[in-house]
Amino acid sequence: MRIIKFIFKSVLSTAILVSVGFLLAREILMFMGVSKVKSSLSTLRSASVQKSYFTKCKEKGSVFIDGDDPAVMQLRFVSDNEYVLEVLCSQFSIDPILLERVQLPMFIKKVAGQTGIIWGDTRSGIALEAFKKQRSIGVEDRVITSFSTDSELGVGPITSCAGYGFSCCRYESEQGSGEQFSGSLDCPKTCFSSCEDRPIILSFNTQPFLNLKDRSVTINNGESITFSFVIDSGLTDSVAVEVNYGDGQVDSFYKDSQTFTHDYQCSKKECSYSVKLSAKNSQGISAVDLPIMNMLVLVKGQ
Repeated sequence: MRIIKFIFKSVLSTAILVSVGFLLAREILMFMGVSKVKSSLSTLRSASVQKSYFTKCKEKGSVFIDGDDPAVMQLRFVSDNEYVLEVLCSQFSIDPILLERVQLPMFIKKVAGQTGIIWGDTRSGIALEAFKKQRSIGVEDRVITSFSTDSELGVGPITSCAGYGFSCCRYESEQGSGEQFSGSLDCPKTCFSSCEDRPIILSFNTQPFLNLKDRSVTINNGESITFSFVIDSGLTDSVAVEVNYGDGQVDSFYKDSQTFTHDYQCSKKECSYSVKLSAKNSQGISAVDLPIMNMLVLVKGQ
């Protein structure tokens, strides 16, 4: 009985120590992350007061007007744990002056959807996260401050898709999943929370051979065409393929490659049939409709 009690107390003590150690480590990491961002914001504040960027902006050709901010200072994230300090000169905002590039401590990252902090009077902030714990920090009235986690963080700079904490999905081979951001600099139409693999049509050919210029093939009435396709189904283990022959008949296949024949009939002088291949993986994601998936069959009649 004493042994059981000893083991129980040992396990309990170990669990408590591990929990306390985890919480303490998380607090230390969060403190380091917040301190690094505050230090970077102090760099922006110094630059805005000293106007040390004036010369470089003038060299670019900026014109400074009394009463207006001569430049915009910003802390802009380029990934979920790396950011740059920049000066956007008047009239040359698309060509910023890089002050510094900073990496957050390990296990600290910016909450997805936020882009960074713009130095100025208007509130602008971000939330940092470490093991599901968050801290918000930013600028308001040109003062570095902390915000409550449920408060509005204002507007941040425009940045890349990765800077939002999202991914640029490749249109031909990936489908966007989750939330979409249409304001990213690099891929405004395909910036999503995550990307999922699409089936990719590697080839869709015939025998007799296709005319590759217009993807057409010509046969006589009653003759057959041998079709073949090859598909990269990605990480999924299966793919459903449908071939619409254009004459009212459709075949389905459940392989990533197949060779098969189809007969065409024509009761007129000439008939044309639009053939279309479509593919869908086991997750229900369809291949993008590309020219390689379509062809025209011309049948010479009686």
